[in-house]
Amino acid sequence: MRLLHSTTFEFEVFHDDQIPPYAILSHTWGEEEVSYQEMWFLQKLVALPDHLRQNHAFVAALEAAAGHNISTNVRESMGDRAGYKKIEQTAKLAKEKKLDYFWVDTCCIDKSSSAELQQAINSMYQWYNRSSFCIVYLEDARTVVYDQRDGDYLYKVLKESRWVTRGWTLQELIAPFLVNFYDQEWNHIFDKHNFSSTICAITGIPTYVLSSGDLSQASVAQKMSWAAHRKTTRKEDMAYSLMGIFAIHMAMLNGEGDNAFRRLQEEIMRTSSDDSIFAWRALQGSPSGFRGLLARSPREFQNSQHIVCGEHNHIAYATLNLGLRIETCIQPVPRKGMSRIWDKSLYLCMLNAEFPTGKKVALLLQQLESLKYTRVQANACWDWTTLQDNPTTLYIEHTPQIPRNFRSSAMHCFHLKRSSSKESVSLYQIDCVRPYDLWDGKHQELLIPEYDTPYGDTERFSQHDFAISKGRKHFIGIIWLSCVNSFLRTLIQVLVGYDRSTGRVWCRALYSGSQHGPWPNLHAPTKDWRAALHHFGDFQDCGSHDEIDLSTLSGKPGTEENINVKINPGLHCGLISHIVEIDGLSYYPHGMGAPVLRAQSNL
Repeated sequence: MRLLHSTTFEFEVFHDDQIPPYAILSHTWGEEEVSYQEMWFLQKLVALPDHLRQNHAFVAALEAAAGHNISTNVRESMGDRAGYKKIEQTAKLAKEKKLDYFWVDTCCIDKSSSAELQQAINSMYQWYNRSSFCIVYLEDARTVVYDQRDGDYLYKVLKESRWVTRGWTLQELIAPFLVNFYDQEWNHIFDKHNFSSTICAITGIPTYVLSSGDLSQASVAQKMSWAAHRKTTRKEDMAYSLMGIFAIHMAMLNGEGDNAFRRLQEEIMRTSSDDSIFAWRALQGSPSGFRGLLARSPREFQNSQHIVCGEHNHIAYATLNLGLRIETCIQPVPRKGMSRIWDKSLYLCMLNAEFPTGKKVALLLQQLESLKYTRVQANACWDWTTLQDNPTTLYIEHTPQIPRNFRSSAMHCFHLKRSSSKESVSLYQIDCVRPYDLWDGKHQELLIPEYDTPYGDTERFSQHDFAISKGRKHFIGIIWLSCVNSFLRTLIQVLVGYDRSTGRVWCRALYSGSQHGPWPNLHAPTKDWRAALHHFGDFQDCGSHDEIDLSTLSGKPGTEENINVKINPGLHCGLISHIVEIDGLSYYPHGMGAPVLRAQSNL
């Protein structure tokens, strides 16, 4: 551990069994911080005799040795930086506590060394925990005259401070035993022990944790909830800042983003049997939203601060390359009292985690295949009311792979996707979509209304959004595609349909003719829309794949044109949807370029 001497401001390195008592600074970074290289250079520069300090060649060599290009202006102003003043004030407070050494994260870590930076981040919690005295500098806390017993003032100061919103400062608050808070003029305003109830009200951290630093009684869900409203500059830093809270060590990977938080959860599962790690709630959820068992960020634990780990019957789980294998009790969801959109293959999965009422926490799972499940309605947790002792083995992928034969009554939309076939070239552009009020051109999706939407609701949907056939509710959409070849415009109708009661999906491609010039009334084909609804009928002869051969219709020898439409279930933005792939294969004898597939959003 590299420490600064509180009198000489010189660096000294100590090994674990030799580390002396030291003070440590907790603060938020600004634009005028002093790095390790700059601090090292300043130390060497101050120690030089005057004649060498005026020797520009010698100073340049010193800069090169520091591994940092420090300009003259920077050298002259370094002592005036806000970051350097924080170093000076920390040294002053350390000496007042009769401590010879102190530590500041901005300058005591050589961040140009990836090995040292990784070691420092993995050791950070322990460094704060071993400190004799932690100094919290609230640079945005105004200096005012106040009564130290005025809890309202202190609550306001801490609540409005940037310090309490940062990810890294969570461990810096919990780990040290003695923590004193200072305002922007370095006046002492309060300490952690005397105002633990105020700090608890703002941060959600229980007073017993603030007073003792004992994390053994807090569940994984509770610890995650403390970080739910905090932020870090880089996404991966949120996971790294929590490693000490969970006593986890893991490698840092620059630029890994959200994957770091998943790795953190996997490491927690490897070393802990606390099932509350699965007791998170998504910020949004629906029966169409398919998720794995791991949260995407601490924000999804913001309502889990009261969930505790159960004492017995922990579920058994193992991390696989794609997801998790778990052994737990499940029970079918009772259809009575549930919304009619739910499928029969829904189950409640029990966790050995409890609500404050003492009831077990359960998650809602959708069965995809024999042993393969996915979490749905992830914005909620349920009470487990029925006791069962027959655990079932389940496989739950992080990103569910949807089987080809999967059907659901909770499909989100028809999503138009470019063909994945290397041999296919998409030649057709999307000119118009009906129902126009359900078309999202930005995401290329035709939204499917909720099951309980009243038929004929003219405030939102046109009267032709649904078709009624033999007592079953169908959703129907039409997509107009056009292809231009030698100034000849060919119009194709792609009709898509969905029976919510059976989960069946179908499509049909229809040739609508060709002509020179623009298509008349392209954006208002009302009659075609009604005719298409009538043409679809009972859909008994339609499947989820269709093809139309245009070569016999174009009347041009040597030209081969056809369009293939196929619909398969899949995930679109995490929501189970009908994925529509449209392939256009064509040969242009004169080498004419093909128009691109695009959707018009101004329908």
